[in-house]
Amino acid sequence: MHILITGGTGFIGTHLARRLAKNPEHSIVLLDNLYRCSEERTGAAESGAEFVRGDIRDLELITELVGKAEVVCHLAAQANVVGAVQDLDYSFSTNVVGTYNVLRAAERSGGKKVIFASSREVYGEKQRFPVSEDAALEPKNAYGVSKMAGEAYCRARTSRGTLSPVRRRSAGGFRLDQYSGGCL
Repeated sequence: MHILITGGTGFIGTHLARRLAKNPEHSIVLLDNLYRCSEERTGAAESGAEFVRGDIRDLELITELVGKAEVVCHLAAQANVVGAVQDLDYSFSTNVVGTYNVLRAAERSGGKKVIFASSREVYGEKQRFPVSEDAALEPKNAYGVSKMAGEAYCRARTSRGTLSPVRRRSAGGFRLDQYSGGCL
């Protein structure tokens, strides 16, 4: 199975690639713009994945890569809440326009399977836990709003019958170098 992981050098992408690489029938491509890490720390060698330095905002590139994949794990994002607030333009162009590009490319390529990584930030500051999947979406920051927009584009593609993206809302992760600006 040919799998494209956008944001493939991030915490989740790196671990996902390592896990998927355990199946010898998987060929994995990691796409990342290395906005938050260096090329030598991509993790591609450890997983046996092909690494492509590029950006989901590049429609031509993402269309080419999605066209070769059977499954797209769309993890690429300005995934840092503080960073998203500090650089609203990058956050919007990556998290909203980039997600739109991934979905558009998947649709043009015949309806590829897309897994979209959203976030618990779409809920805002809820007082009761665990938060139900049916809870109102009330994001309190630019990152949450951008992920909510990505979910809306997924729903729009589903209602058109052209794609059936799967959404996953994570509640966060932690890595030792998370605040040192590095990747795994």
